[in-house]
Amino acid sequence: MASRYSPASVAGFSDEQRAVLAAVERFLDGIRLRDKAQMHALVLPRRRRHPPSPPSREMAEPITGDPVVLVDREIAMAWTPYEFLVDGTLDHVGTDIWSLVKQDGRWLITGLVDNSHKPGA
Repeated sequence: MASRYSPASVAGFSDEQRAVLAAVERFLDGIRLRDKAQMHALVLPRRRRHPPSPPSREMAEPITGDPVVLVDREIAMAWTPYEFLVDGTLDHVGTDIWSLVKQDGRWLITGLVDNSHKPGA
């Protein structure tokens, strides 16, 4: 799934900031594809959970707006506004805050906090 944020919003990002955002997007693609292996590959091993099987409906959580990514050596955070779509229909909107660490040259997710609300609420 293509990113829905403006290319201009990440134009000034460093290579590391882009790599952090790419890890987040690959995780979100794993949700859309219902690919647990892809999601687990992007999460620090001791943080992995075994979520229930997803429903049969199509789900997507594209990043919208202007993401913010901060990097300090081997730690990073990403603030990503999103829209959550179910069967192509907007269900809710919100913001995810991702924590990541860099291990063996790869950015891995260590935590996620989010808020959500119905559009216009």
